[in-house]
Amino acid sequence: MVWCATSPQLDGIGGVYCEKNNISPLVELQTRDVSVMEGKMQTPVGVVAHAIDPQIADRLWDVSEQLVFGKKQ
Repeated sequence: MVWCATSPQLDGIGGVYCEKNNISPLVELQTRDVSVMEGKMQTPVGVVAHAIDPQIADRLWDVSEQLVFGKKQ
């Protein structure tokens, strides 16, 4: 988290997913595909495209406003 907040590598860049002091690689994983694993705990690495899609983020924001404030589109 500190790296993401202070790294010059991220100056002017937003909407990225960070992992292990770097921008995470984009991976294509099926829902249950665990072929991209790392370490003893066998945790998936990288980020899937829908997790950083700006249109999906905007839609999530709109839905959140509707749920919190009762706003209609």
